[in-house]
Amino acid sequence: MNNNPQNIYVFDVGNTLIEKPSNIMVSTLAEDLVALQKNGNNIGIATMRNLTMLKELINQVKFDFVIALNGAYVQCGNEVIVDKPIESKDFIQIKKALDYKQVQYKLYTKNDILSQEESNEKIYGIELKECYDFVDELKASFPSFVYHIWEKGKSCDIHSIDVSKAKAIEKVCNYFGIPIQKSIAFGDGFNDIEMFKVCGKSIAMETAPDQLKQVATFVTKSVKDNGVSWALKEFQL
Repeated sequence: MNNNPQNIYVFDVGNTLIEKPSNIMVSTLAEDLVALQKNGNNIGIATMRNLTMLKELINQVKFDFVIALNGAYVQCGNEVIVDKPIESKDFIQIKKALDYKQVQYKLYTKNDILSQEESNEKIYGIELKECYDFVDELKASFPSFVYHIWEKGKSCDIHSIDVSKAKAIEKVCNYFGIPIQKSIAFGDGFNDIEMFKVCGKSIAMETAPDQLKQVATFVTKSVKDNGVSWALKEFQL
């Protein structure tokens, strides 16, 4: 953690810092992020991924904070400031509905991804597969969850309505004593929209949906063209 930070930078992971299916950044981007830290800024990531999925990335750069599982788990340095799995009663109810409809899904714990089998571990998020004809019914029946739909319903991420990347970055800024106006966010997905709305500046990747670009301060190149590094230089961020 920097003692007198200038700004706080928060980056989505997939198709922002890394090009899927890779789990590591290109070396030049990692160098640019380290340079931000050396200049007195705090940097971190905000993603739907769990901690195990982030290991390779974290080994590349020592981030000042990690917002994992769409904001359900947040760590600043060695201190955990948010740890909020899905409430057991809510999870049991939605799982029954998914099993009844025979929907394929994965369960995200803090460190693992589980199948539909029973588990005593705390669940932080659910990923549905081929759910385009079922999501609206879920939304109506289970309003205590947030639904992020990808690829026109080929997949959908579900998490508690009590958590989000936006709520998480507000807590991170408060932890570091940095005004939210001095936060700069990068992202490419629907789950970044709320975060973009609360941060001081926001940069959407070229491949982001129009809904995200509409609330962004700038639009940069794609991850394939190292859009984060390009934006940092082009927009003097």
